[in-house]
Amino acid sequence: DWTLNARYQDTVDGYADAINAAVAALEEVSADYSAIEALQAEWDAFPNKSNYTNTSAVNQAFDAVDYTLKISQQATVDGYAEAIRTAMNNLSLKSANYAAVVTAKNAAQAKITAAETFAEKYNGHSYYTEESYKALTDAVAAIVTGLDIEHQAEVDAMAAAINAALGNLTPNTAYYGAVDEQVARIPADLLSGNYTEESAADVLVAQIFFDGTATTENQADVDEMAADIKTAIDNLEEKTLDLTEYQEAVNRIPEDTSKYVDEYVTAVENANQACIDVLTNNN
Repeated sequence: DWTLNARYQDTVDGYADAINAAVAALEEVSADYSAIEALQAEWDAFPNKSNYTNTSAVNQAFDAVDYTLKISQQATVDGYAEAIRTAMNNLSLKSANYAAVVTAKNAAQAKITAAETFAEKYNGHSYYTEESYKALTDAVAAIVTGLDIEHQAEVDAMAAAINAALGNLTPNTAYYGAVDEQVARIPADLLSGNYTEESAADVLVAQIFFDGTATTENQADVDEMAADIKTAIDNLEEKTLDLTEYQEAVNRIPEDTSKYVDEYVTAVENANQACIDVLTNNN
């Protein structure tokens, strides 16, 4: 009552005390945490957290929130929300696991390198059948790097494709080029009787197993076959000429041919000279 006089001073002072007591009892409203609560709900529903890096930063940002702050400290609460949002925005998917792909690729590369070495040695001949080798090189070429964990199934499929191609590699027919070269060297008259039976037989034995059905897995055996045929051909021995009958015939030529008809003497001399010429030209 603003009309009271001095006689009511105690009453007025009482009003002041009441006001001061009420002011002292005032309680500040809590800060607004609704933004943080919304972020917490979003984080709780966030799918496949284990697929992401830096999830610990998000959890730490939530753990840093002081839920006892008042409205006068709203800026601090808003700062908490901003820090949480930043941590969530900085999440990134983990890389896919390429370990199986690396293992499969290394195994494939070893096969490819060995096949290339074989081809260089054997005139471009492929160690594996064209179809099975192409399937392997295509599987290796199909590798896509840099995929994240959400594409793990695709990465696993790459490894599976390479491993399947490795399992389906099929050895090619062996390279018979060296064998063919040696077979072409075998004399056409091998069985004519011009060579010793033993040396001719060695050639026949060396090529007896030449059927062209070996695979590259047995290339060493084919190479050995070519070497054996070459050795046998190089060691062919012509039979020694038997001059017994010729010498007996020569011995029958008379020393003095003056008493014989010239025509027949000339025939004998010509026959002898022809034989001498043949012997001379073949020595």
